[in-house]
Amino acid sequence: MEARLFLEKMAATTSYQRRLSISLLLLFDAWLGLRHGWGLVALLPEMTGEYAKLNDLYWMAQGIEFIAAGLVIIHTIGKNLEGRLGTFLRLSSPLLIIALLGWCIEVLMLGMGKQASVSFNLASHGFTGLVWAATYLAIAAGLTLTYRVQRYGNFAQSEYLVFGSYIALSMMWSERFWPGVDAAKDGVLDWELLLWACFAGFVLTGLLGAIIDLAIMRRFRRTGASPRVMMIASLGVAMMLRASLYLRYGSSTELFVPDRDWRLTTSKWEVDTFVHTFTFGVREAIPFHEEAERVFGLAWYKAALIIGVFGSVIALLMMMNGTRLGRKMRAVADNPDLASASGINVEKVHFTSSFLSAGLSGFGGVLFAMTTRMNPEVGLTILLPAFAVIVMGTIGSVRGAVFAALIVGMVRSLSQPVLVALGKPLERPTISGMDEVMPYVFLLAVLMLMPKGLGDAAQKWRIERLRKRIESNVVPRSARLPFDPHRGKEILKRPIRVIEDLFDQAMRPVNWTTDKIAVGVAVAKKKVEPSLKRLDGLRTDVVETARSRFHGETITGLEKLESTGRPPGTFLLCCLIPPTLFVFLGSWLWALSLSLPILWFGIISPTSWWRSKVTRGREAHVGSWLTFILLVVLMTALAWAIPSVDERTKWMGMARTLTLLSIFGILALSLNLHTGYTGMTNFGVIFFASIGAITVGLMSAGYGWYWWQGLLLTIPIALLIGWCLAYPTADLRMDYFAIVTISLGEIVRIALASEPLLRAGTNTSAIGISRYELPFEPWWDETGAAWFGELLGFGEPAPYQMMIGLFALTCLILVWGLISLMLRSPWGRILRAIREDEEVTQHHGHDVFKLKAGSLAIGAAIAALGGALWAWLNAGIFPSFMKPVNSTFLIWAAFIVGGRASNKGMVVGAFLIVLMNMLFTAFSTAQNDVDHSLYFIVEWLNSSLEWIIADLIPDLFASDRAIDEAFLGKPITAILAYVKLLLVGLIIVITLLVAPKGLLPEIPYRPKPEVVEIGGGESE
Repeated sequence: MEARLFLEKMAATTSYQRRLSISLLLLFDAWLGLRHGWGLVALLPEMTGEYAKLNDLYWMAQGIEFIAAGLVIIHTIGKNLEGRLGTFLRLSSPLLIIALLGWCIEVLMLGMGKQASVSFNLASHGFTGLVWAATYLAIAAGLTLTYRVQRYGNFAQSEYLVFGSYIALSMMWSERFWPGVDAAKDGVLDWELLLWACFAGFVLTGLLGAIIDLAIMRRFRRTGASPRVMMIASLGVAMMLRASLYLRYGSSTELFVPDRDWRLTTSKWEVDTFVHTFTFGVREAIPFHEEAERVFGLAWYKAALIIGVFGSVIALLMMMNGTRLGRKMRAVADNPDLASASGINVEKVHFTSSFLSAGLSGFGGVLFAMTTRMNPEVGLTILLPAFAVIVMGTIGSVRGAVFAALIVGMVRSLSQPVLVALGKPLERPTISGMDEVMPYVFLLAVLMLMPKGLGDAAQKWRIERLRKRIESNVVPRSARLPFDPHRGKEILKRPIRVIEDLFDQAMRPVNWTTDKIAVGVAVAKKKVEPSLKRLDGLRTDVVETARSRFHGETITGLEKLESTGRPPGTFLLCCLIPPTLFVFLGSWLWALSLSLPILWFGIISPTSWWRSKVTRGREAHVGSWLTFILLVVLMTALAWAIPSVDERTKWMGMARTLTLLSIFGILALSLNLHTGYTGMTNFGVIFFASIGAITVGLMSAGYGWYWWQGLLLTIPIALLIGWCLAYPTADLRMDYFAIVTISLGEIVRIALASEPLLRAGTNTSAIGISRYELPFEPWWDETGAAWFGELLGFGEPAPYQMMIGLFALTCLILVWGLISLMLRSPWGRILRAIREDEEVTQHHGHDVFKLKAGSLAIGAAIAALGGALWAWLNAGIFPSFMKPVNSTFLIWAAFIVGGRASNKGMVVGAFLIVLMNMLFTAFSTAQNDVDHSLYFIVEWLNSSLEWIIADLIPDLFASDRAIDEAFLGKPITAILAYVKLLLVGLIIVITLLVAPKGLLPEIPYRPKPEVVEIGGGESE
């Protein structure tokens, strides 16, 4: 009776009251657990035995419960409070989060009976936070400008920063500036090199960004590509730029020193400061807060970074708000069609924004190279926190990016002393490495409270304040002052307007010339087009499309097919058949002799089988399967044709290729379910894969489980995590969701290097997980290896790689079949509907949230299986396992090349990536073997790179000293791993440009036409 009354009371409460009540109960439960050991987690039998030691899993679980419940309380109160109080609570949420973390540490230390003393040097940590903020802002400002004007996230932005850094290094090594750099210290700063490097970094990097925009991004805009496609294309551009920098400068770290006097210990400003020490936990006679005076020295090169980056961003804001160009940019950002109708040259605005965004990062890269030793990989480590900055500050808001950069920089700086202080009582000396994680954790917490970021919350507060001011007729405070505060802004904007006028005058001849050329090209096109149409003699697809637009006529797919005469995929098949025959026959003469009649009678001829039976080419079931079989056969033959030492080594290589194909295929199928079918841009597939890898490895090496027990555990764990992830990310836009998922992967990667619980099978000081059980290994050692060795004629037992290859292939086939079965059901059709239009799907009565959560959960489980296979293949799990370059980006490359929403395409894309990896492994073997059959290709790559570096590049950026610094006096050689990275990026860009649907596009649903009987009466 009492239970029923309680349930009736709960049903009568609002969702706000229920959520707040449950969160308060969980917060109290976590407090009891951390402080006294009475929480719900203590009821678990595995954790009640040794509470005196406060089991690690126990306090971690209670700590997560404490922080999560606190965040839900803050979010619930802030969401339901209206007016200034609610806005103030949302804007002050970063401070509330910090206070919540401090309370959690206090309760944790009291429960453990220990203490942690955290010391904050106000000047030291304040300026360090500003340095981090300037570093992130150097990339975030350009990202924000690109997103505001062109509406896509540019993954190449960090490479612009690195490019600017290497411009400065090249100038430092040049014959023009090196004597001054190498001069003795005299206590007087030489500004010449620094000023020229900043100017060159801004201009040359800006030109690089503008050229990339003209050559690549402009093509996507013309075809109406979505922002997601352009973002993925920028990922390919980033890989190409990073690989180019690796090939030119190597992987060694270098520091930009414009003058030796910049590095003197006396080259700093002395600042009086205070050190505040806070003692958490058991204090006894120690006060909670202590204060002491100190002196801090701010190095001049760090001050240059802070002043330079923040000054450039302030100039950008003034330009955006006070110039004609800024007004044009804002107009294009708000409505490009309306801006174009108003007479604004939208393409010129895009060109200018690309120049400015890249130039800002290049300028920041010059200053950043003075503070940090640079290599081409540094940009990637800054890019993801920079994305966190723009997401936290609201994508597209420059002001929000500035405030978010300050917050993230301070969080990064202040988290270091906190983690160091917690390392000793928690018995985690390496926990200080988790400071790199703090920006991501803070981002997730802020987005949970403000799904659209700080900038959006500040904008709403400003609008609400203006509305209330208008309604109450209150005179603003600025009008009561004896002077006009806006007058100062106008005075500051005048120099920028003068510069803009001078630039317009200087560019007038150039603009006149380009306009004349454009008019001439347009006139020539109009004169040539009628002649081409008369010569054509047939109605082309373009003519039919034009006719339909002007006369309102519609053209069906069959009419288009009849006008063009060829089904899609004809050219691809013509390119595939000759090399496939050549690989099997070993002779171009026989291959051409057989392929020519096959191509004519089977594909090209108007009466060919391809035209009559496969009318829609690769977008039909028959054509898709035919192309798939040809691609798989060709790539298998190429893999088998790669030279090897002996037969056993060849089979080992093929087994590893088969395993990698299955792993990348499974991960690509997971990504395809999330992105291809459901429309969720997921950059965190490796996060779900790491769940599977870490679980099976940790349970086996750390707790003695069998491999199949770990696999049975990891699948439901991944399902649960995928489902739960849908709740905090339900209100996020897709680009926000992409950054959140890639941040989760980075959190796990860094935790793998810092958290002792994520180590097993190795020494206590080592990193990673190893020495875990592999699938079917005992059976293979006893029976399988000898049987396969005898079957293949090795004369010895076969290697274990063959066993894991067959097992991985079986998993791939099962996953493929399961996904295909689910997608053919009504559930799969609804997922496609969500991808096309989420609102319409919801209006038809479908629960979009639950469907997306289910898709996320199933895809997570599939990725976890792929991660487990990856762990078994490598026999070790280390942080490098989760680097985006080695995992996430390659999976996306397979997804793009294969084709969205095509399971066959995922397998083909994965095979292509694995085959390329296999080829470059063979090239690496051939690099030191003159007799190798592939040596001539490696030699050609080396000679080409030497010609580019030594002869093609201007002397200023390719001086003898610059070449010696990069190659350490050795001959110029191409590192093939970087060539592979360049090729992967090139494949992504070319595929998106030439075949945006991929090699095997999605086969659309085409209902069979109903047969209508003409005439009356009943049929017998």
